[in-house]
Parts: sequence; C-alpha cells; structure tokens
Amino acid sequence: MNVNYHDDWRERVWKCGNCGWQGPGTDLGTGEMFDELMEMDCPSCYERILVVSYPTLSESRENWSKMSVLEREYAEAIARFSERFEAASLKAASQLPELEGDDLVLEWDFIESDTEQTGRFSAIRDTVIRHGEFEVWREPALWEGYERFLQVLGMLRERYGDRLKDLIPTKASRQYLYGDSLSADVKIERAREALGRAQ
Repeated sequence: MNVNYHDDWRERVWKCGNCGWQGPGTDLGTGEMFDELMEMDCPSCYERILVVSYPTLSESRENWSKMSVLEREYAEAIARFSERFEAASLKAASQLPELEGDDLVLEWDFIESDTEQTGRFSAIRDTVIRHGEFEVWREPALWEGYERFLQVLGMLRERYGDRLKDLIPTKASRQYLYGDSLSADVKIERAREALGRAQ
C-alpha cells in the first residue's frame, strides 16, 4: 500500500499478510530508503507492508503542526539547500571562465565546511571543479550527484570543446558523488571514456 508521509499511517493498525503480525505503524521497521520514498517492513518477518512517499516542501509546510522539531529543522535545511543550489548551480556553458591551454584536465572535488550556523543540518558541502589550483566553478554538492556530474561534464565539453581531456573525480568527492548507487562509478567512467574517444 502507498501512503504519503503526513498521512495517519503511524497511528493506524497494520497486519502483515506473510506472518500475521499486527500493530501500529510506529512499530514498523524502516526498510529500503530511496530518493522519494521509503519502505516500511513488518518487525517480525521483514515483509514490506507500506511504501511511504516523502513530502514535498509545500506538503511539509501544510503539515507543520504535525511535524517534530527535528522534522521541521530538516525541512528548513532542504529549503535552504534548494535556494542555494538554484542560486549557485551551473546552468549554461557560457557561465564558465576561459581557460588557457590545449590539454585541459579538470578535477571534480568535494569540500565540506561548517560555517553556516543555522541549526543541526548546517554543514555546507560543495562541489569544486579545479584546473590545477584554479577554481573553475563551485556549487552545492548533491548526494549521489553522478547525474549532475554528467550534466556539468556536458557543459564543460560545450565550453572547452576538444581541449577538455578529462574530468577526474577526486578521492574526497567519490562518496558523495556515488552515494549508494551501484552503477554511478560505471556511468561516470563511461562518460569520461567517451570524452577521450571524442578527441
């Protein structure tokens, strides 16, 4: 069964069709978690009972009184991140600076700082694209940002053409870049290989 995050699924009594367990939604165990939903499992046999869709920011604001302090802080952190990403993210190749040289090898790096003191979810995590010591571009980092990597690589290719030889993820960037995706590294390597073949 599919429910929305702010529905009454926590208070309702559920029955497992596999083992017969019965109990409130608050007793269900969190199973697999995805970008837009989570599975809630039987605490006895781990059979999936519910799929809970995460709320949008507007849905969270509509249900503010139902949310815990922690949930409110998290929703506000998401809103701050969305605003920051919209303001700072690369949107067009024309935003990129001119770079000298015919063999451009760039790095996709990750830095984390704690300079924004606005609550428990305050760490600032940025993706930084570098050419040597020169910072080519900086924007908020996305968890499992491999699709963003591919988008940015396309804009870099558009801006620098055949002079762009590679975009190398640094060791520091890999955890945030790949996240929990089992195929992210393969997709990134294929895109980098295609860049080399296009030369």
